[in-house]
Amino acid sequence: MALTTTQKLDEARTALHTLLTGTKRVSIRYEGRSVEYTSANIQDLRTYIRELERELEIEQGVTTTSRRPFEVAW
Repeated sequence: MALTTTQKLDEARTALHTLLTGTKRVSIRYEGRSVEYTSANIQDLRTYIRELERELEIEQGVTTTSRRPFEVAW
């Protein structure tokens, strides 16, 4: 059974929390395979979480932009 984006995100956030609270390594399912994360590659896990957050926003129809507010200077 395939996981939903929300389930993947929950699993990834739990894995990050587990690493941050002292566990040496965690394993999560990603694209049909198991991926192991350690404190050495915690940034990869954070990147994966951001990707899932963006994917979930798209699925929910939430649009966000990274543009700065429009300003007019005279």
